[in-house]
Amino acid sequence: MNTRERIARYIVEEFLPDTPADAIPDDLNLIESGVVDSLGLLKIVAFLEEDLGLSIAPEAMVPEHLSSIEALCALVEGQVLAVD
Repeated sequence: MNTRERIARYIVEEFLPDTPADAIPDDLNLIESGVVDSLGLLKIVAFLEEDLGLSIAPEAMVPEHLSSIEALCALVEGQVLAVD
């Protein structure tokens, strides 16, 4: 399972249980659409850190990095590249 699929599956399990993971557009703004709130963003960060073994810097925890599956994938990619 790739990063996009893992993130989408988590979002479905936690926030959209009646939606297929592949039905969520990568660019859907999860904040503006009301899918997640500030607590939801913290849950997503915790998931990324625990599930993917990342340590996300506090300055990277801004809404534009957490607002969509596309943004989350880019954040993860940037974190992985920063570690390598």
